[in-house]
Amino acid sequence: MAQRIAWTNGWSILFTGPTVRQLRNDYQLMRDFRDELPGYLNNRRIGELLESLNLRSGPDRIHDNLRICYEALVREAFLAREELAHLDAWLCDLSALQRRSATQ
Repeated sequence: MAQRIAWTNGWSILFTGPTVRQLRNDYQLMRDFRDELPGYLNNRRIGELLESLNLRSGPDRIHDNLRICYEALVREAFLAREELAHLDAWLCDLSALQRRSATQ
């Protein structure tokens, strides 16, 4: 999704080492592998689906574009519907951080 949104904006993506420490949930190798397997098996279809979306460019469209991507993946059953609630909560937190950062 990040790559698809970046392409819409003519941006590149750079991969580097972590810059934050993530507190992870309990990691269970086989359960996590099972949960990620559909993404590996359907990688081409997911890419084609994301490529087909009508996204709009501009930094102010990132949240909307991310929601469009999530909704498409939920509609095609690549993601569970409850992921939309997680996305909304994350976007709300992100917006609050951006507002706080802008006032400092």
